[in-house]
Amino acid sequence: MSYKNAIAATVLMLSFIFGYGQNNPDVTSNAVRGIDQKLEAALSSSDVAALEQILAPDYIEIDSQGDVRKREQILAFARARKAGPAAQTVGPEKTVNEHTVRVHGGTAISVTLTSTKYEFMDYQTSGPPPAQGPEHIDQERRMRVYHRTGGRWQLVAQQTTAVAKR
Repeated sequence: MSYKNAIAATVLMLSFIFGYGQNNPDVTSNAVRGIDQKLEAALSSSDVAALEQILAPDYIEIDSQGDVRKREQILAFARARKAGPAAQTVGPEKTVNEHTVRVHGGTAISVTLTSTKYEFMDYQTSGPPPAQGPEHIDQERRMRVYHRTGGRWQLVAQQTTAVAKR
């Protein structure tokens, strides 16, 4: 095989590999699942730099109480939380019970069912450990809409709905 043919074959093979990865729904679904995980980690650690990368400039969310929040409000909350004192808590323990991703061209929709287990605690600054209250488990169904722009996925919208206890 000549040098030119080897280069042409390599270029063709790389084009196929990269093209396949962009058009393969399984690969895209896994990429979106990974971004969901990065987003959860950034939210729990108040990683403002990561949130700035993941949240689109026109990001909007509706939380489980029906309140509307925009990107700057989420970033301001993360900055304030990062600067504040660490709180003593038990939990929360989050478990993703279901996770479905649907891809439609440059748009991906991620739907999760999450259980959050936590305990309320009495707040105190000194003395014996605070008393723990009863354990609570809340479930939420969350829909996130991602858009692929500039070669990366960004979160453009999110809605969270509290699942009624039965």
